[in-house]
Amino acid sequence: LAAAKLDFLGSANLLDQVNAINLTDEQAALLAEVADPVRREGLRDYMVNQQFRRDIFAKGRLPHSVASAREVWLGTRFILSTPRAEVSLKVTGSRGAATLQADTYEPILDALAKGPATLRQLIADPAIDGLGWGRLMQAFALLVGMGVVQSALPAKDDTKRAQRTRAFNNAVCERAKTSADLAYLASPVTGGGVAVDRIAQLFLLARTRKDVDAVQFAWTILSAQGQALIKDGKPLTTPDENLAELRARLAAFTAGPLPVLQQLGIA
Repeated sequence: LAAAKLDFLGSANLLDQVNAINLTDEQAALLAEVADPVRREGLRDYMVNQQFRRDIFAKGRLPHSVASAREVWLGTRFILSTPRAEVSLKVTGSRGAATLQADTYEPILDALAKGPATLRQLIADPAIDGLGWGRLMQAFALLVGMGVVQSALPAKDDTKRAQRTRAFNNAVCERAKTSADLAYLASPVTGGGVAVDRIAQLFLLARTRKDVDAVQFAWTILSAQGQALIKDGKPLTTPDENLAELRARLAAFTAGPLPVLQQLGIA
């Protein structure tokens, strides 16, 4: 691709770029001695037994200096996109499963559980600043690569974006009354889509109506169409069974996904 004046940037999978979970110390040291990027990446493929590459290239690349790259990082906002209680400190790389260090990752996760924040805001916490720049970069590469943290858009336009995504999300949730074919809602915070199933969409729709019981609201819609919930691979046959399952799902939704959807500007 160099013939097309394209420069290799890295793997589209962030976890591929973290040596700690993919290479031994000896392998990492050997790769560090290889100056030619083509030879280095080919050698890395042999080390991790990689047969298919997911690469990103750029045309007309303008490299950052160390100082400018750090400034971009400091200004980047991040948000927790997974319920804090569900975040696992287990990650899998080419070397197999690994456990992340709690003293490194828990302060970051705890801070982001309070709401989206820029890296500059996060390092105001001595526990996070004390990790050092290198550990922070690796930590965010892993957390974003694992899908538990996402980069977010600048806060100044959240309200303007929310006006647009709210109309879209309301339309999707209204459609959930008759269909389950739209399974994503839009976040004004990240600018991306978030998976939300039909039942959760009905719960969100009920929240927009005053004095509406979300469980009864969802069941009225489903029962009117002759539909029932599935539990343990089997359809529930009675109204009481369906209502009990809806109550359980609402409790789980309220305790886990709902706070995250609120941070993402969806709920």
